[in-house]
Amino acid sequence: MSRHRSCHRRIARGPIEAHAIYPVSVFVNRLGIGRVSLTALRKQGLELHPIGRRLFVDGGEAITFLRGLWQTDVEPLNPI
Repeated sequence: MSRHRSCHRRIARGPIEAHAIYPVSVFVNRLGIGRVSLTALRKQGLELHPIGRRLFVDGGEAITFLRGLWQTDVEPLNPI
């Protein structure tokens, strides 16, 4: 049983890559966020794509979305 668990953890680790599609559970684990944070991201515009009964996140869309979100959160420094 512990072997299965560590295998799952190993699969869930790592960066979000632009050319990959992730099940929501893997995406959440890779970002280190919870379901509440995922819901907040969805309300801000993150798209999830259904395939059958499962939801997936496109890595490229997620990276673009998160970078855009971070750009709006950061205020430019005004040295004057």
